[in-house]
Amino acid sequence: MTSASVPAILALADGTVFRGRAIGATSAAEGSIGEVVFNTAMTGYQEILTDPSYAGQIVTLTYPHVGNTGVNPEDVESRRIFAAGLVIRDLPRLASNWRSTQDLSSYLRDAGVLGICDIDTRKLTRMLREKGAQNGCVIAAGGSGRTDAAAEAVARARAAPSMSGLDLAKVVSCDAPYDWNGGSWALGSGYRTRQGDRFHVVAYDYGIKHSILRLRRELGEWRAFRRSRIAVNGAETAPVRLERRRESAAQRAVDVMRRAGLASAWPVLVTWDQACNHRLDGGRFGGSERFQRLARKRPCLGGK
Repeated sequence: MTSASVPAILALADGTVFRGRAIGATSAAEGSIGEVVFNTAMTGYQEILTDPSYAGQIVTLTYPHVGNTGVNPEDVESRRIFAAGLVIRDLPRLASNWRSTQDLSSYLRDAGVLGICDIDTRKLTRMLREKGAQNGCVIAAGGSGRTDAAAEAVARARAAPSMSGLDLAKVVSCDAPYDWNGGSWALGSGYRTRQGDRFHVVAYDYGIKHSILRLRRELGEWRAFRRSRIAVNGAETAPVRLERRRESAAQRAVDVMRRAGLASAWPVLVTWDQACNHRLDGGRFGGSERFQRLARKRPCLGGK
């Protein structure tokens, strides 16, 4: 059986079951288990898959056609795919782009990630939006001899741990300090190496995205450290235990982080200021998010 013909099941913890076709690592025995969320971005599926903030999450893409342009070695946000799984409406049979080196399903297969296509992603998105994110399980049901695959998938989804309280920063962080020299991308030359820095900047790596490093690299030299050392946070937006990181962050870089903090910088700062933070319901992510400046009562848009 090819991946295009292997049946697959997405089961939610509330017992809802979606049936479709498997994509990616159809031989993965355990399937894909994680919190099911959705992303409304129309482009950037490779960046989303490799975004460390999706560690432990099965990402549903609301845009219907995903995989049209294939994948390439440059459009990644980290060292590997961190999303636990992928849910899409339609996977094109052919990928076409001059930068493409591989199709999406093969990319997932090589990373050991199982996904599902040909399901009603609109229905799934409405459920997540109205009821909130919940755990789910994707399994490839074809050719396995499973007679009750749906019940098995529901049981796995219900047995999965809640995202709340998981320390995912240690999963997505680096193991050792590293230097970052890559700058912005240019047609014909790819990512340029930057020289002659104006500033020396050190970054906390809680799962920092490569695009953050590339863009900020235009302003100075980066040196990233395992989970905590100095100034700017990474992209870990899932709930993590940040209490034990509070002191080092506050002692070394609270003022800097208030100016340059990204993503999980804010939970660190909120915890230090003895305020509370909690996850928003709905499981929604996207290229931009709405928020309000309370002092001026002005609506604004910001990046995820």
